[in-house]
Amino acid sequence: MNLLSRIISLEKFFSQIGRMEIVRYNTQNGYGSEGSSKIPKYSTLEIDKGGKSLSHDNNSTTGLAVTLLRDGVYIVTMSHNLTTASYWGISVNGVRTTNLTSQSSTIVKTTFYQDGTDRLGSASAVIFGAAGDVVRPHTNGTGDGSTGAYGNFAVARLPFAWRI
Repeated sequence: MNLLSRIISLEKFFSQIGRMEIVRYNTQNGYGSEGSSKIPKYSTLEIDKGGKSLSHDNNSTTGLAVTLLRDGVYIVTMSHNLTTASYWGISVNGVRTTNLTSQSSTIVKTTFYQDGTDRLGSASAVIFGAAGDVVRPHTNGTGDGSTGAYGNFAVARLPFAWRI
């Protein structure tokens, strides 16, 4: 491959980044009320560019759920504010009313021990998602800090995939 071909390939690569489909919520304000839901809900939809890849529902009954509409490679990030030791993370096709520690579908699980003051932790994952998968922020519903503004959740579909 000559230099000109490489430059054109790089231009194509970087032009795809601008078409990334993403949904991002911030400011956690409690949990869904259904049963003993462990799914956070958020007060602010910061970015809504889900396009043809992402559908999202954030409500007071079930909390936040992001449904993948296309197969692909997705980046998922979450931050959570805690005051005590607690499990939290990202689940794929998880059960809303089950603690994160018993989720077989969990892809990222993080434990924090807090010293009594608000602390922020974050988790992220790259997943090979299938159309119909449901991605959620997931906690044990305990240890929440007083600063909900620190809590956020985002899902983005990469507009390209490298071939090996």
